[in-house]
Amino acid sequence: MVRRDGKYLIEHRASRTLVHEIVPWTEHPAISRFPAKGRDVPNDLAVEATATTVDLYVNGQKITSLPREHAVAVGLVGLKVGRGLSVHVTGVTIDRQ
Repeated sequence: MVRRDGKYLIEHRASRTLVHEIVPWTEHPAISRFPAKGRDVPNDLAVEATATTVDLYVNGQKITSLPREHAVAVGLVGLKVGRGLSVHVTGVTIDRQ
């Protein structure tokens, strides 16, 4: 998840009520900040899973790399969107390598 103050959070959701925090809210300069309420600022998110790591990108910059054994890299893919947000999904690509 990314939020308007330039921070990101990584969680694993095992069920609706069982959530494991992997990376707590952490600031990163690659995340576009929202200068004022109601203004749109795009953040392009990407995840790349390799045999050894799961790499997370925002706006083309790697923000973190997790060891594959500590990250759930199989299962369902989805989006979680908070209330009052304007979200535009322009594409989802899933490649198996």
